[in-house]
This record gives sequence, structure tokens and C-alpha cells, in this order.
Amino acid sequence: MESDLNPLYRRVLAANAQLAQMSQSATVSIREVNQKKKHLQQAVHALFISGYTDRRKHRHYRSIGALLQGKEGILRQHLHGKRTNPADDIWQPH
Repeated sequence: MESDLNPLYRRVLAANAQLAQMSQSATVSIREVNQKKKHLQQAVHALFISGYTDRRKHRHYRSIGALLQGKEGILRQHLHGKRTNPADDIWQPH
């Protein structure tokens, strides 16, 4: 199973490659460049904030922000709520 972030990264990389290829061409209008910039910005926004819903596959890919927050988030699952013994955390030289 692939991570939710992989398709979102692919969208960012593809949009960036299209913009780079378009910027090297001399016959491109400013309007087309602005459209590609907007497409790249939407892909980055989907990666970090909003996620992306692929209607063809009927699947929603979660963004980085969604993966981190909430009860099902990475921070809550792996980093918070671990009970430790404070005596184990004290380092004493021998």
C-alpha cells in the first residue's frame, strides 16, 4: 500500500516540471504560464493543507497537515501519551 503523500508529491513534481518546460519555451503566452503557476500552487496547497480527492479512483488522499493532526494523526499516535518513569531519564556519570 502506498502512502497518501506519494500521489500528492507526484502532482507537485509534475506541475513543477510542466512549468519549467514551459518557461524554457519562447512561444508561450503569459496567460499559459500563469495557469501553470496556479496549478503548481494548487498542488502544493493540496500536499500541505487540503489533500486531494481523485474522483476516478473514488479515493481521498490526506495532506501532511491532516496526517499530523487529530486523534488519528502521527503525533498523537506515536509521540504523545507515553508514560515514562522519570528516574529512567536521569543520567549519572560513573
